[in-house]
Amino acid sequence: PPSLMSRAGSAESVRKDQLGCLDDEKADGRGFGTDQLFHTIQELAALEGALYRILDGLKTNATFVSFFCREYWGTSASRAQLSLERLGFNERLKRQVTQACVLESLSLGVASHLCSGVMQGVSITIRSRLRNLLYYIHENCLVLLDLVCSRWLIDIGSQPQEPGKAGHCPEKLNFDLLVRVKRYRRLRRGGHIMALRQHNEMIANVVRQLCRGAAARRQPLSSRSGSFSGSMDRSPSQGGSGAPSVLSTVSDILSSRVPLDRLRASVVRSRLLTCMRFQALLNADGADVDC
Repeated sequence: PPSLMSRAGSAESVRKDQLGCLDDEKADGRGFGTDQLFHTIQELAALEGALYRILDGLKTNATFVSFFCREYWGTSASRAQLSLERLGFNERLKRQVTQACVLESLSLGVASHLCSGVMQGVSITIRSRLRNLLYYIHENCLVLLDLVCSRWLIDIGSQPQEPGKAGHCPEKLNFDLLVRVKRYRRLRRGGHIMALRQHNEMIANVVRQLCRGAAARRQPLSSRSGSFSGSMDRSPSQGGSGAPSVLSTVSDILSSRVPLDRLRASVVRSRLLTCMRFQALLNADGADVDC
């Protein structure tokens, strides 16, 4: 993904009216810590890159989407939500952030299952819904990235800079580069909550549709059940013997009486990881020259 490298103008262009509801945290005395914020920004940048590649693969009908699904779960991309969970937000914003993190895990679990192998037998309808799903997940990531970046830029700007002291400076982040390629969104006051709420509603609806559609029309087992690029076995128990399937786990969470914004993102992520097993795509019969 485009790198967040130096440009002073990017930092200077971020105004206080972009902070949205983050002003309340500062007023309440709930500090974030600039180091923790910057670490979260790095994880969100990795998340944005992984989501963009998955979305791009779905748009181009690529057969290697499962590779980037594996990269999501196996790198710091999927851990960004754990850092967000530890940050302090006011109640209204926290509910939307928590819901976004939970839906991210549910969505990537469903996407990893449906994109398993080389996506043979995946219908046009399912592909279209997957594209819509990843689009809104990616948009949520952009909102969260701006949310944390805005807070960090204000916090780092309010601290006195010691001459010659090493550390992270606003001049080292180039947001204009991401804006030009439409991979960064700058939001004004109140915009983060509104955007997250709208995206969360769309994501929840699409995930439910995908779970219902997959349950009604089960895919036949393929001899190419895994993928060197990081797909999951389509067997009913992907996490091992006796483990529930990803789709059934996601359906259980969505049908639970506990609202999504009351769940813990870390618990949901761990629960889904127990349902998945990534393995190599083997060219056992020698029919595929690409393997």
